[in-house]
Amino acid sequence: MLRNIPYTLVPLVIFNLVILFADTMVWDNVIFTLPLFSGVDWPLRVGDLMVIVGLLALMGEVFRATNVAKNAVTNHLLSIIVLIVYVIEFVVVGDAANSTFFILTMITLIDVLTGVVVTLRLATRDVTFSGDHLPPPH
Repeated sequence: MLRNIPYTLVPLVIFNLVILFADTMVWDNVIFTLPLFSGVDWPLRVGDLMVIVGLLALMGEVFRATNVAKNAVTNHLLSIIVLIVYVIEFVVVGDAANSTFFILTMITLIDVLTGVVVTLRLATRDVTFSGDHLPPPH
């Protein structure tokens, strides 16, 4: 059952722990600044790091979707539940009404859609027909 838990749940849990124990403006805090050759300093913010975590979770989910298994339906259902939690939290919780959380919600939506499409595509590839089961020509 634990292997069916969507990876997109990880950013959701981290986000909620941060808003529970930290200042709500933490997403704009600069982690470090990287000087570029252009002479501009590029800051990496906490919110940017959360988006990167979300994208890594999405990558893991896409890799998982390429493996057709019996538990694929369970994984899709749990991913849909996680997406519903994201949407409800974005609409209801004031601390989640920011661009970082919205992007994480969109990443989870992409996970749900990609997972279903990839699984269906792989499932149709596994279907084979032999000459005995084909309908007669018209």
